[in-house]
Amino acid sequence: MKRTTVSCVAMMTLLATASVLANEEIYGFVGSYIDLQEVDCAIKPSSDPETGETVLSICMDSIFNARYRIEQALSDELTTGAAIEFTVADHYGTPDFADYQTALLFVVKDDDAYYHLKYTWANAFPTTEGRFAECGCQHKTNDETRGCEDIVFDPAVVIDLTHASRFAIDEYETDPAFEVRGAQAVCIRGQYAETVFEIELEGRKSTADDDGQ
Repeated sequence: MKRTTVSCVAMMTLLATASVLANEEIYGFVGSYIDLQEVDCAIKPSSDPETGETVLSICMDSIFNARYRIEQALSDELTTGAAIEFTVADHYGTPDFADYQTALLFVVKDDDAYYHLKYTWANAFPTTEGRFAECGCQHKTNDETRGCEDIVFDPAVVIDLTHASRFAIDEYETDPAFEVRGAQAVCIRGQYAETVFEIELEGRKSTADDDGQ
């Protein structure tokens, strides 16, 4: 009786992991949502050349086709105002960045197709200056925060505290990125998208250098 072997694979594994480290291979942009569609993971059964056994591959990720408008290109490869389509692989289902109208996204390119750098993204909200920034200052270089400054978001980035616990309210009251105004925590500090992009690339390059030692 002919045997069947089952293998588990993740789509575009190489392109979706930290093994893509060269700055010129990673492209960043602030994009606004146009469309996101889940697609079937098209992996056909194959045959093991040595044993002749049938090999059935199972996708370990959900696969999506995303379409975004580039609001701010952070790489010369991309053009502000243009639409971009890219493939997203996410082990946990719908990617979190799809919950936001705008986000800072990182993609890599294989031939003429773009692929989202797995789980790599940041919030990017519009400011009164016509730029984009992340609320808060989470991104660091050598454990030091860089480019954290007062920012006026437009529209305001607001957290509703109406049903928040005292613990949660205390957290916002002591967070320098927020100002509590009545039942709202309003974001007043952050890092611009360009800074977040640079820090992410530097961190990946540093990781690559450490691994190469």
